[in-house]
Amino acid sequence: MPLYFFHVRDGDRLIEDVDGSYLPSLAAACADASASARHVLAKGRSLGEVLDGRCFQISDSTGLILAVMPFKEAIIPR
Repeated sequence: MPLYFFHVRDGDRLIEDVDGSYLPSLAAACADASASARHVLAKGRSLGEVLDGRCFQISDSTGLILAVMPFKEAIIPR
């Protein structure tokens, strides 16, 4: 199973996922990122935070970015 990393981009700041997750496909990784974004958005909303500009950068074990998922797309799909 491929290893995917879910880095969080917030403007100029990058929070790196150093552990990653083994998932069966990129589609599964995107679904996982979407679920995680909804959780983060719900928690942030309860704390009064604005998380509009954050996104996941999903990369493989070589560091290649395979997908970018803005948090807001977890609640407002394209």
